Amino acid sequence: MPLVPHFELSQTSSEVIVLVFVKTIRLESIEVLLDDESVLHFHAHPYSLTLNFAPHQFDAEAQGIVSAQYDPSIQTIRIPIMKADKGETWPNLDMTARLMRPKEIPKQWLHAVVDSTENDNEQADMTNDKNSGNDVTPTDAATDTIKTIPSSTYGYGFGNLFQNIFTDYCRSGIAQEMLSLADPENTEPSERKSQRMDQEQEDFDPDRYDYDIQDDYLYEMVMGFVPFWKEAKKDTTNNANTERPSADDLAESLETKLSIADKAQPTSNSPFTADEKLQLSTIPYPLIPDHILRNASLLSSENGSESSLLWSGLLDLLIPFVYDHLMTMGDPTVESAWTITKLSCSLSWLDPPKTIQEALIGTTRRMLIYPYWRNLDYGVTVWEHLLSILESSDGLHAVIKCLLQLRSILEKSEFYYAGNKVFVDPYLYWVQHQDISGLTRVAKKVRKELDKGTLKEDVDLDLAIYENLVFGEEEESGDDDTASSSEDSDSEEEEDDDDSSGDGNSKAEENQEVVQLQTTTERTGNKTVSSTLLDLEDDIAPRSHVLNVVEESSTEPSTGGKLLIEELN
Repeated sequence: MPLVPHFELSQTSSEVIVLVFVKTIRLESIEVLLDDESVLHFHAHPYSLTLNFAPHQFDAEAQGIVSAQYDPSIQTIRIPIMKADKGETWPNLDMTARLMRPKEIPKQWLHAVVDSTENDNEQADMTNDKNSGNDVTPTDAATDTIKTIPSSTYGYGFGNLFQNIFTDYCRSGIAQEMLSLADPENTEPSERKSQRMDQEQEDFDPDRYDYDIQDDYLYEMVMGFVPFWKEAKKDTTNNANTERPSADDLAESLETKLSIADKAQPTSNSPFTADEKLQLSTIPYPLIPDHILRNASLLSSENGSESSLLWSGLLDLLIPFVYDHLMTMGDPTVESAWTITKLSCSLSWLDPPKTIQEALIGTTRRMLIYPYWRNLDYGVTVWEHLLSILESSDGLHAVIKCLLQLRSILEKSEFYYAGNKVFVDPYLYWVQHQDISGLTRVAKKVRKELDKGTLKEDVDLDLAIYENLVFGEEEESGDDDTASSSEDSDSEEEEDDDDSSGDGNSKAEENQEVVQLQTTTERTGNKTVSSTLLDLEDDIAPRSHVLNVVEESSTEPSTGGKLLIEELN
């Protein structure tokens, strides 16, 4: 089976340049052919590539065999092709899924078989798409119709297209690690939702939620982190605030432009990194029915419609990624694949939401049950970040970058890689066929749901009751502290009063003793006793010492000492 090579596209005002990266090829095996004014065929064993640039067309003189240049130093083949309308800029050349023929999925894995038939109205449909301003590129899948086959199993995945993928995993017991759903092949969609809701109610931990109501030590760091979808806006703002270039700078820039005017330089203003471009050009995109690609861009207001299902399922994938991207500050951990899978109803239970409201409630509910940080305010912040992606002028590229990083996280995991096959890869192909107007309509619906302010009640976890218990205990403890402090102050005042009254009584007694001793001194006429009484007022000298001093100093020891003792007694 031929391999799809990695390739990159760029363009000038007059031509499109296809750069194909190949290794270990024979030059004589290289074939490049252009037909139908829009389709490029490249073949160099073991590589094969077909790109359909319709509705854009190449110069009629370029039909047939096209020249190519091989550079052995970097192992690339450069294929320049002249445009039919010189000076026209072809948009979104970096969305390579619009140009590539998707890969057919083995029929044993499909819940619906794709049947290719001729469609006489294909050209009319292409004209209508062009006139409506939708530059969705028709591929060979544009003539595909869907036909349901009888099956004892129930479909799942993107568009409910897949089946039997988890059969072998269930036999080996690995499916229990990959999914929360015990029997994915034989469980009805309605039963999946019922089991999921029951399991969530059982897993909810009120104590853990009460603990996470408080600000976590990571809160400030996470809130201060600037993700890649915010960096672009920040750079634009900074550029708008920069000073105007000087006249010398303008002159130098003009001279440079004039010097290269004769040499048209290819441009590729793609926001994707080299690794992301590699993924976009080598992902095995599954074949998706044409009616899904064409009709889903018209977001229906009816709940449960096909377009509503697809857009809601996209939100169910993006929100878990945004949650993890913010929590890890752009550096995924070994737990990122588990976190994303656990938060997504689609990846964990094969139960994608049917409406945007269900997507909002379902993912927020799981944010409060399973991940490290279970905080409703943080969940609302995650949705606000997603809104900034959907509402940006370059929203499609930002969504694709999110899906690519999500795909890389799941691909490197031990158990969760199957989510790429049934959800992420089809969505990557589908999103590249949509336009920005679809994202805008989705953003308005999400904003409308958030503005209702009923998310705490909608998740149906009795959050208000648990929060009242926590904050009520805090208020009661605060009241108890206030009461105890007032009681302590009252008791201290009472003690102070007792001490003051006691001090007064003791001082009165001491004064009485002093008066009696002074009377005794007058009788003895001894000055030494009067000086000793001063020591007694300090309440330091013991009475025995005073008595000894009095006896020793008295001119009449027997008489003075007896009188003094009697007075003291």
